[in-house]
Amino acid sequence: MIGVDWGHGWGMNSHLVKRYGRERVMEFMYVANMKARYKWDPEGFFFKLNRSLAISEFLTSCKNKGLLLPVWEEAKEFVKDILGVYVDYNERMKTMYYDHPIDRPDDAMHSIIYSRVAGMMAQARY
Repeated sequence: MIGVDWGHGWGMNSHLVKRYGRERVMEFMYVANMKARYKWDPEGFFFKLNRSLAISEFLTSCKNKGLLLPVWEEAKEFVKDILGVYVDYNERMKTMYYDHPIDRPDDAMHSIIYSRVAGMMAQARY
């Protein structure tokens, strides 16, 4: 299974679907303020994914050693993306949200989340 970002990767996603087939490529779009863990969007042919919950589950999995990553020397450039993420509170919305410093990307974290969720969905574990 291949888990990808629906919004930013449409060109590459199309290439992946052509190469590996629709049944092996899962496209995800983060949604804020969604009560469900995920929801299928039949018109867009992608899954809406509860952003805060997906990130929380991922970080909890990391904390509980439920995710095996390569040794630091091999993975440090990617793991730095995860280490820059922090949780903040939006007073107006009365909700917690995850963010990262503008000069520290979080792309690797989201790539891992999409891959993890796709694999878990394929095994009916999500």
